[in-house]
Amino acid sequence: MNFLQFYQVTSAIPKYLVIKARNTEPMENEIYTRKNFLFQLDDSTQLQLDNAKTRDFCGLLNRKIHTVHQTGPMNWNSKTRLDENAWKKISNSLKSIYKETKLKEFQFELSHRIVVTEKELHRYGIKTDDECLYCGERFT
Repeated sequence: MNFLQFYQVTSAIPKYLVIKARNTEPMENEIYTRKNFLFQLDDSTQLQLDNAKTRDFCGLLNRKIHTVHQTGPMNWNSKTRLDENAWKKISNSLKSIYKETKLKEFQFELSHRIVVTEKELHRYGIKTDDECLYCGERFT
């Protein structure tokens, strides 16, 4: 697993669960006991621990509500002026334009401005030299 995948998984965990996991106080006020297999995560979410399956935990991790706008379109709007409907049309069309997974991944990375170049590899310490592969010019 590389660091991008690691941070993607850790950012999918809801913040209130991270805080609850880091809590070092005794769990005497928790609902879970050896006889009661119902675990209360928050006011609206309960987990039945005696018959929980992998899909239940995956569903908890994948249920993420985005309350802020995506940063990719916000960064692109500094250079191009597109309204929110145009960005929705662009993101919905990406699914149908490309059939190959690699092209879909690249288009997603490009639209979210997360394409890793030689300059970033050098900055992160993965690449030792700071020269362009094609022209030999040094990065600034």
